Amino acid sequence: MTHSFLKTQSLLTDNTNLLTELAAFLTDQCDDDLYVAETPINAIGTHVRHIYDHYCLFLTGLDTQIIDYDNRNRDTQVSDLKAVGIDRLNRTVKTLLTLDDLDMNTPLTISLSTHKKNPAVPTLSTVGRELAFCHSHTVHHMAFIKAIASDKIHNVDPSFAKAPSTLKFERA
Repeated sequence: MTHSFLKTQSLLTDNTNLLTELAAFLTDQCDDDLYVAETPINAIGTHVRHIYDHYCLFLTGLDTQIIDYDNRNRDTQVSDLKAVGIDRLNRTVKTLLTLDDLDMNTPLTISLSTHKKNPAVPTLSTVGRELAFCHSHTVHHMAFIKAIASDKIHNVDPSFAKAPSTLKFERA
């Protein structure tokens, strides 16, 4: 096994674990009304859809070697129906688990808007870097989900939606 392979497996495992944790939270602790309740920071379902969109773009980009983060599907069924959101997260996990021969050093071109008036900026990246981005991006949106849910759910796991670096710091 190469060092690159081990890192990729770790990144894949960390992403699948995170998405599984989110799906379990939605299944076990978030009711349908809370999932779609509008708040100043959007609804939980909107954040789930946004997370899902980024993984879809990543997975599509593996074939084309281009990820356009502005070209999100924004499927309202994912944001409006908790069961659909959970299903799509679980499908994403299953797909990620099939990528056991993925090379994290495979080059990708990513594109995303960094200004509301200027065109999107293409940037060179790698599969591993974008998996790391997807993980960080998911944790960030899970923090919003936790903030929305904390008014209604009082037994949310304290480690839910915390960055791994924060959890390591707190343990030190």
